Parts: sequence; structure tokens; C-alpha cells
Amino acid sequence: MRGHEGIIYSLAFSPDGRTLVSGSWDKTIRLWDLNSMNELHLIQGDDSIYSVAFSPDGQLIASGSFNETITIWKANTGTLLRTIQGHGMRTVYAVAFNPDNRRIVSGDLSNNVRIWDTHTGDSIFVLKGRPEIFGRIVTVTYNPNGHIIASGHGDEIKLWDAITGEELQTLGGGEESEVRTVAFSPDGRMLAAGYDDNTIKLWKIP
Repeated sequence: MRGHEGIIYSLAFSPDGRTLVSGSWDKTIRLWDLNSMNELHLIQGDDSIYSVAFSPDGQLIASGSFNETITIWKANTGTLLRTIQGHGMRTVYAVAFNPDNRRIVSGDLSNNVRIWDTHTGDSIFVLKGRPEIFGRIVTVTYNPNGHIIASGHGDEIKLWDAITGEELQTLGGGEESEVRTVAFSPDGRMLAAGYDDNTIKLWKIP
């Protein structure tokens, strides 16, 4: 499928598997029909797009961009619903919805994780990373029941209580490699992490 004119940084399938969304350096988001392989919608952003995510119900798309914003779009039309600001000169590298669509988690260049109300755009929590590290968070995710958030902070993974914002646990650390992606197993009992030294690590989650 061709159409983008820059690096494609992020992809996400719709929950029903019929649509793919892509975000690119060319400042566009594109939705693709996976039966015909044709482009359904072209959404013009204000700046380069680093992250995209479908909501679990397939109705919304969130995008994180170079201009420090999260933008929420209607998936079936590409219509802009709202823009969330508050990252403060920090590129948004990662976004994810919680299972009931009510919250969005984001990671940015400040080494902090931020939780937002999907419908109002209000900030709910700022989860502070290691203060001695100034670095980007390129991966965030909720566990399947929405109670835990995992985020990559340099060579560490932090687990957070998604309801209270409390830091629960730090996994890893001491490596000379950066966490690039994290994913929970469907039952939430295992976390996989990919690093920039070409390795994958698996963690059991109590």
C-alpha cells in the first residue's frame, strides 16, 4: 500500500481487523481498507506523526505528534474531535487507549507518562520517571483489564497503578540498551519488552 511521502512511524489495526491506520513523518494519518487495500481516508495533521492507536471499540483514533499534541479523530470519517495539549515542548512518541476508551496514556520526551481523559482532554495524572534521566518514552501500554500501565524509561520498564498513579514496580535496569516496545499477554500475566540491542525479555507479572 503506497501513499505516504515520508517515514511511517506507527501502525495499528482496528479491533475488527478490517482497517489499518498509519502515521507518518509526512504529517498525515491514513486509513486503509484491508480487503481492497485501498486508502479510505487521508487525515492531514499539523506536524509529523509518531504514534497512532485505535480505541478498543474501533470508534476513535488517537495520534501523537512532533508538535507536542495528542489528537483524537473519528475513525469512520477522519473527522477531528479534539486536540489535547499539555506536553510542554515535548514530542509525543507513544499513545494507547485503556480498555473502556475513557483514558489515553502517552509517553513523551520528558521521561514522564501522562494520563488523559479521552472525552474532555483533561490531564488526570503525570507519572514521573527517573528525574536524573532526560529521555524519551517511546512505548506505553495498558494491561488487558486496564489496571496497570507499562512504560519504557531508558533501560527500565515501570509498572504503574492506572487508577491511582502509584508506581508499582521497576523491571530491569543496568543495561546499555533502550526499551523500544512493551506488550502484555492476553491474560496480563506476562510482559514482553523489545530493546535496541536486538533482544526481547519476558517478565512474569504477579
